[in-house]
Amino acid sequence: MSDIFISYSRNDRSKAETLARALAEVGWSVWWDRNIPAGKDFAKVIEAALKDSKVAIVLWSEHSVGSRWVLTEADAAADRGILVPILIERNVDVPFAFRRIQAADLSEWDGNIEAPSFRSLVADITDRIGTHAPQVQTTESENHQVPVAAPVDERPSPPPPRSWSLGPRARPTLVVAAVFGINYVETMIESIVRDRLGWGVDLGNQLAAAFRGLEGNLSFESHDVTNWLAVYGYSVAYFFVLPAIGLAVAVVLWRREDVHAYRILCLSIAADYLISLGFFLFFPVPERWSYADSGAILLSDRWSSRLIELVRPISAMDNCFPSSHVSLTVVLILVGYLSGLRWRHTICALGTSVALSTFVLGIHWLPDIVAGVAVGVLSVALARYVEARLDRAAPDAVPAGAGAASRPWGARVRALAHS
Repeated sequence: MSDIFISYSRNDRSKAETLARALAEVGWSVWWDRNIPAGKDFAKVIEAALKDSKVAIVLWSEHSVGSRWVLTEADAAADRGILVPILIERNVDVPFAFRRIQAADLSEWDGNIEAPSFRSLVADITDRIGTHAPQVQTTESENHQVPVAAPVDERPSPPPPRSWSLGPRARPTLVVAAVFGINYVETMIESIVRDRLGWGVDLGNQLAAAFRGLEGNLSFESHDVTNWLAVYGYSVAYFFVLPAIGLAVAVVLWRREDVHAYRILCLSIAADYLISLGFFLFFPVPERWSYADSGAILLSDRWSSRLIELVRPISAMDNCFPSSHVSLTVVLILVGYLSGLRWRHTICALGTSVALSTFVLGIHWLPDIVAGVAVGVLSVALARYVEARLDRAAPDAVPAGAGAASRPWGARVRALAHS
């Protein structure tokens, strides 16, 4: 077992070696992939070394921020709560997922172990490992001093347990719960005023006719003979894949020590609904399959007519512009990439199938889909802006070394209100 694992780009090998020697000189055992035993699987050796280390240092540079290996190692270290990022170049654009973890600045360090920047790093690592680095003691021997290494407690400190407690996640979670609650009530009211009172029906038909003309009167005459594999596949994507990846992303981000990405996700969902709500109420476009002149049928009914009823409680018929399926899918894809999720490419592929399903199944118009993409992008941008404002407005009463995500959510909101 090593005390410290160093992750770096090959282009920064000399700096990694300098740091490794300095840390070893202080008294810690350091692992960096200088010597991979012959015949060993490269990835497995690195994974084992990272798993066994007490602290994982990531050297951020222009090269490392684009390295798949470095990002993967940084993500694994962050999940365990042992990540110590270090800037070895100025003006490095650190990946979004790691910006809220305070980084040590060794961009001007020349390798001197007595430099203040390096001594500060040593103190931080000592706090993280839970034991003190060996201190150099001296004994008198006639006219000279002999350095003697003080004993070191070699017992590893266990990684912090993953938390399922609410803590700073409570308020963003309640925001999302409120969104779904309001949407449910809004859908019930909308169904009553449309179905029973007929409010907005004529306007909706006019808008649907305009959308059909905008598409160039796209023909759906052969839509009902789409092969069964496509029908079932796209039905699964539309009705089941979106909630599945949404739940998976939420759970993964919830369990991270840094809750910043989880907050961005919750804020994005809230922004998505608030942006869409005005269109739902005052721009009622009927779904393609419910507008007779479109020539489309609801293909998922070939599997079961009950499927569409699954989403009816949270999606009334006359509110398909913009497509919430598409906008929420875009939110999940963007947050997945911004937070550096390991399976973000899979989310993107599955999300693309969800977006396509809205059109293939005869549910959404092309303008619905385009608007859904725009709303999803705008929602994430607004969420990031709000979170950044909250960070800047938050009080500085935070322990040294704590990231912005450590600040209480309520305090940050109150600070923003008075800024």
